[in-house]
Amino acid sequence: LRGLPFRAFLSFPNLELLAQLGNVCRHGEGRAANALWRSHPELWPSSARSANSDVPPPIEQMQISKELLARLVTAIAEFWQMVGYLYNESIDAKHWSLESKLCEQRLRHAAAVAHLNSVVACAGSDVP
Repeated sequence: LRGLPFRAFLSFPNLELLAQLGNVCRHGEGRAANALWRSHPELWPSSARSANSDVPPPIEQMQISKELLARLVTAIAEFWQMVGYLYNESIDAKHWSLESKLCEQRLRHAAAVAHLNSVVACAGSDVP
């Protein structure tokens, strides 16, 4: 998004998990499932885990709670709301009605903007 790293969005951890789940759904057992197991073993019940923690349980035993699904849906909505907000902020000549709307949104998105700015600032410090 216009040079912003995906990790600059507060919803990134949940969106990254959603992307990993999508890869497992598309590709099944293998590299994608192994990566998901390493990053989110809590998706499998303890009864499904073997003594060898390096070997992931079958993906059929994975459990995705309603709470997790709700969290992922919220992350998608928050991401797109933030994208819309950033787009509106980037408009040079804003109509007064947009400016009024942005005043409200600045308060609502203050934590997300602070996070985004800190990630972008850190990323910029790595650039020579």
